[in-house]
Amino acid sequence: MMSHRTGRRPRPIAALAALAAVLVLLGAAGRASADGDPASDYLTYQKVFLPFDPKVSSGLQLELLKLTNEAADQSYPIRVAIIGSKIDLGAIPQLFGKPQVYARFLYQEISFAYQGQLLIVMPQGLGSVGPVSPDIVKRALAGITVDPNAGPDGLARAAIEAVNRIAVEAGHPLGGGGGSMGTILAAVGAAVAIGGAIGFALWRRTRRPSAPAP
Repeated sequence: MMSHRTGRRPRPIAALAALAAVLVLLGAAGRASADGDPASDYLTYQKVFLPFDPKVSSGLQLELLKLTNEAADQSYPIRVAIIGSKIDLGAIPQLFGKPQVYARFLYQEISFAYQGQLLIVMPQGLGSVGPVSPDIVKRALAGITVDPNAGPDGLARAAIEAVNRIAVEAGHPLGGGGGSMGTILAAVGAAVAIGGAIGFALWRRTRRPSAPAP
């Protein structure tokens, strides 16, 4: 006779999906940290690249992801790379401290898959390239400073301010959508996507252009 256990509840599907996403992201981070240019692998499939260590606080991560998801929903995409140290640049540490130079280099790296706006945030300042008019970007970024004593959270706050201001100056103000559940689902989807594409991303390294002279 078949018996049935009682008193046990199945683990929610959402919890399993979240766990799978975390495991995929951890694996991707380990592989990308050894890559020539880690952010190029991340931003090919995700909207935000964050420093490896120390990390941005979870609340600011979600706020930045929510903004980039909302911008994409409005057909006005922007992707963000927060570079906290030379380690985040992999094999091109000479571009640390040169956010605009790195913005041009990274944009070339990911342009086969993404042609929206790209924002770079470093302790030394911000850089941005893409379809938004340079005059609009210059006006939007004017006056934004990075707190050198706030660590990665200071970089994230500058990124959030910059994303909002670029959107406002371009006539696409953000802040009206993208609930928490939508953000979580988007994060899970992004994790699964990059997990399935890591092999292709690593293969791309052999086709990358040389870094520009500092």
